Amino acid sequence: MLVKRLTILNSIYSHAELSTPPFIIDSPRQQDIDSDNYHNMLNILISNTPDDVQLIIAAVQNNFIDSIKGNFEEINLESTPLTAEEYELANFLILHS
Repeated sequence: MLVKRLTILNSIYSHAELSTPPFIIDSPRQQDIDSDNYHNMLNILISNTPDDVQLIIAAVQNNFIDSIKGNFEEINLESTPLTAEEYELANFLILHS
């Protein structure tokens, strides 16, 4: 799935007349992938994303992330962006709009 998305991203980047939107990957390790394959996947993701495209990865801290984070800007969330009530309202509005 990631390779498919990278292919689409690179096509958009190569052929779009307007700017390319950010490429966002949320929790890339959610499929219980082992550490070596996780590191390989992140390396492929980072090396195949065009330099002019903003890459946002929501990842859990680990040794590999620690080793590469000096090359990136890190955003830490101290709490959830929405309260439970705000999430319920936003979810309702999205589903019923």
